[in-house]
Amino acid sequence: MDFRLPWTEYDPRRRTPLDLEGARKAIARALWRRGRTGAARERAERELHFQVWSELGAWSEGWHDPIGEGGTNRVWEGAASVGDSDEVTISRVLRAL
Repeated sequence: MDFRLPWTEYDPRRRTPLDLEGARKAIARALWRRGRTGAARERAERELHFQVWSELGAWSEGWHDPIGEGGTNRVWEGAASVGDSDEVTISRVLRAL
């Protein structure tokens, strides 16, 4: 999905500061009871994307776009970034945000 958001979605004056605790809970929900096989990592990444977007809103859309795909993110590299432990994955997503 590639679409441009209006400035009102990005305007920091219209948003509350980033709720890292809310984001952490959303990320944990996405990882709950997920395996670490290749397919499970891909499913986890899709669920992470959905949960973070649902928790923080459309402005957070680009957190998972790595530089190699035209994004600005230097931390997240797709499904391979879903770590062997939930805490590793949570810290990567929070750094990407």
